[in-house]
Amino acid sequence: MSESEPEQRLTPGMIVGDYHLTELLQEGTTTRSWSAMQISVNREVVIDSLNRAYQSDTAIINTFLSDVRTKAKVDHPLIGSVFEAVREENICFYTREKIAGKSLQDYINSEQQLSPEDVVHVIKQVSEANLYLENHSVASLPLAANQVYI
Repeated sequence: MSESEPEQRLTPGMIVGDYHLTELLQEGTTTRSWSAMQISVNREVVIDSLNRAYQSDTAIINTFLSDVRTKAKVDHPLIGSVFEAVREENICFYTREKIAGKSLQDYINSEQQLSPEDVVHVIKQVSEANLYLENHSVASLPLAANQVYI
């Protein structure tokens, strides 16, 4: 990207392709997660976009898109679906299913306790999802509390 070429910066309210960004959910080192509405089908989704600093780094973009392709191959009812990857001039992102419910991290932050039955249910569901990934030889990072929904 040349210095005269403007960088694409996603902001709430912006429309990117078929998606209307509504809220920044999380900001990490290389990506941001957004709540968005897919306009054509009127459904809520999550958009994970590369941060501006990485939008022109071919190696990072290729790694990002390779990871998205791997995620898109996963077909399990307990694992959120990837809908689409978009690589345009100065922006790279993918959309995924927005899971209903509260995350385990939300429970931890609110200090709300789960019942023993809920804990057993969460352990069972996480175990089933991890067994699926293992049986299908899908490499994955350890789950974080903000990725487990109840």
